[in-house]
Order: sequence, then C-alpha cells, then structure tokens
Amino acid sequence: MSDPKVVEPLGAFVTFYYYYSYLTLFGTWLISPLLFYVILTKSGKLGNFKWFILNHSFWCLVLETIFGIVKPIILTPSAAGFQLGPFRHLFDFKSSVVFTFVCLGICGNCVISLSATLASRYLLVFPTTIFRWFSLKVALIFAVIINAICYALIGYVLYPIIQLKQETIYEWADSEDSGLKIFYEKEPTFFMVPYYYHEYADILILLFFLVVHIAGAFILIFFFYHLFQRKTKALTNKIQRSLLASSLAQTILTSVFLFIPFIVLFGALRFRVANTTSIGIIFLCLFNSHAFVEFIVTLYFVSPYRNFCIQLIRPAQRYRNSVTTLASISTY
Repeated sequence: MSDPKVVEPLGAFVTFYYYYSYLTLFGTWLISPLLFYVILTKSGKLGNFKWFILNHSFWCLVLETIFGIVKPIILTPSAAGFQLGPFRHLFDFKSSVVFTFVCLGICGNCVISLSATLASRYLLVFPTTIFRWFSLKVALIFAVIINAICYALIGYVLYPIIQLKQETIYEWADSEDSGLKIFYEKEPTFFMVPYYYHEYADILILLFFLVVHIAGAFILIFFFYHLFQRKTKALTNKIQRSLLASSLAQTILTSVFLFIPFIVLFGALRFRVANTTSIGIIFLCLFNSHAFVEFIVTLYFVSPYRNFCIQLIRPAQRYRNSVTTLASISTY
C-alpha cells in the first residue's frame, strides 16, 4: 500500500460545492426558457446561425444538468472520486463509470458546437472571405463524425472497467494510495482507475486543451485582423458588431469556466500533485458556473436577444418609477 497523497476535502468546501451546484443548476434552468424562446423567435436576421446557438446552448444545459445533479467529487491526485448528489447511496461504482462516459462525451459536444458557432459568426461578419463551403449541413456532418469518434474512444477506454467487480476497484485503490480506503469504505459510488491506465491519456488531454487554446487565440486574432483590414466597412450593422463581441466573450468564458478546470484537474492527475482535492472543488464550482454564465453572455451580447430582454425590463421599470412617484406625492 502506497503512502497517502489523497486527503479528505475540507468540510466547508464540500458543503459550499453541494449547495452552489444546486444554485447554478436552478439559475440555469430558470433562464433557459427565456434563452430558447428568444433564439427561436427573435433570430430572424441571423438566419441558420440561430441553430448553431441553439445547439450549443442545449448541450451546455445538458452538461450543467448532469453535473448539477450528480455532483462529482474528484480525489486528486488519484483518478478517483464519488458522487455527492442524490444517487450517492443508491448506486454502485458502475453508475460513476456511466457518468464519466456521458460527461466527457457531452463536454466534447459543447466544444464542437462552440467551434461551429464561432465559425458561423465569422461567416456572418465576413461572409465572402473564407469558408465558402461551410453550411449548416456541412457543419452537422462534421459534428456527427467527430462526436462519434469521441464517444467511441471514451467507450473503448471505459467499457472494460464497467465489467469489473467492486473488489477489483478496491484493490486498485489500496495499491494506488492508502488514503483512498476511507472513501471506498463509506461511498458506494466510489470509482477509480490506476495511474498506469490514464497516464498517457492525461498527456493527450492536456495537449488537446493546449491546442484548443492556441486555436482559439488564432481565431480571435484572425477576426480582428480582417476587421482591421476592412476597418468599419465590415461592420455594417449592430448584429455584426454584437456577433463579433459575443465571439470574444464566449471564447474567454469557455476558457475560464470549462477548459481551465479540466486543465487543472488533469494536470493534478498527471503530475501527482498531492493534497489537491479541496482545490479541485473550487474548479468544480467554476465548471458548474459555465452554462449559467454562457446563457447570460448570449442574451447580452447578441443584439436581437438583448433588445428583447430590455423590452421586458422597461415596463417593470416604468411601473416602479410610477409607484415611487405616487408614493412621494402622497407623502408630500
């Protein structure tokens, strides 16, 4: 049995994460009907672009729902964890394997759908520059193919694990880190894979996120390069300006709320950084905020959606002002 590198997370961190994930889940579901309504009814000038926004928003909502309900605790630096949500004492480790498969797959959906929305934004701002072959049909075909490959690879890795017995997981835990025993003794959904099983996969995942960050930076530079080349002629209306601003905001928030948490967690796994479970919870909270912040950004930066929301707010403001005025008159 190896020396313990995993320690129990701080109780205050776990409690905060438990309630915060419910708060972000509730906020996301509260705002999602408004978002989907404006996408479907207020996107007349956006054409087929609305379907890219709708697709990306849908996968963000699904990811937030699953994460907000399951509430995984990751016991870094070991590739181990358990569920903190309502299924904590109802299922065994196989449910955690299924959750891992679904979560990683949907994360792939979010990244692919984001790439499609950024490409379509570019087409709407600079419609004749490049990507003349790009269309909704082409994007759908590429997305399906890439998603199928991602799900196949994830399933290939995780399927053998789900065939194992619970005792095998416990043996792995004992040989990996003696600090894991206190978790598998009281957590039925405890699940782990040994270091040799994910060592090279961690490198590939970290390289993937590095490439995505570089590609995202290149896309933004490309945007503003063409904007500088064409100066103000490229932005003939408010919609084009809002699409450019939303692409910048969406790229930054995806990096902060989606990619960076993954980089930190997989970095801790790959380099065996001890006693990082509590720090990991902070980044899980950041991850749980992604969909809610994403929806706010979409509603604010895409001008037709923002205008509709302003129209909803103004009557309430006028009513409040009138009530305040009447109250001041009666007092006088």
